Amino acid sequence: MDSSKRYRRFKDILGKGATKTLYKAFDELLGMEVAWNQVKLDDVFRSPEELQRLYSEVHLLKELDHESLMKFHASWINVEGRTFNFITEMFTSGTIREYRHKYRRVNIHAIKNWARQILKGLAYLHRHDKVNHRNKCI
Repeated sequence: MDSSKRYRRFKDILGKGATKTLYKAFDELLGMEVAWNQVKLDDVFRSPEELQRLYSEVHLLKELDHESLMKFHASWINVEGRTFNFITEMFTSGTIREYRHKYRRVNIHAIKNWARQILKGLAYLHRHDKVNHRNKCI
């Protein structure tokens, strides 16, 4: 649990990167699953670039507000555990490619709707000065 007792982290790992581990979690207040992002501070303090990337990611997530983009909920530092934690919306369907492989027969209207949502999200992102995606500016 986090110190506020709002978020409960499970052992289920949803993904793991070079500096971040993504866990399944539950928001006790809203009664919904969320993603618990955890970064070991020792990992990011080794490199100024990694620390800047983490700061930029969280700062950007806090600023963005669009129905087609991931929602940011909270962040905090666990001093004893030497981790930086932040809570985001959880997506359970995987990538579009994975979804299409799982469900081969999807109506063209659904695909057009997905494309519209992606394009609306991209248009929103392009209205911001600088948005990084996988270390590339768009």
